[in-house]
Amino acid sequence: MIARHDVNPDKSLEKFTVRDILDIGEMNVTTPDVASVGAQFAELGVFHRYHQPINVDFLNFLGASEDGTHLLLGREDRTWLFSPKPAITSPLVLELDGNLHVRLDADGMLHHEK
Repeated sequence: MIARHDVNPDKSLEKFTVRDILDIGEMNVTTPDVASVGAQFAELGVFHRYHQPINVDFLNFLGASEDGTHLLLGREDRTWLFSPKPAITSPLVLELDGNLHVRLDADGMLHHEK
């Protein structure tokens, strides 16, 4: 769990429960083809946060950070920070801005529909 106090600065808790979870603050899209998936995201208007080219060897932060959401793009087998575990490609479905649905299949290929 990651606390982002700039997203909800007025919340003070004596105890933390599942009802206190606001949203998923960070999601990694793991793929063996980072360059292609990054280019597809850019075509959909989801650009590298720092206006840099996609780096296939590091984590890439995508989209605007103002809403507290952090979408990451990284390669399969990259070792997670603070962990010895390698990143694996897993199917996932994301809804972006309420109207764009993207799906990463088990092979790490990105599909989208509006």
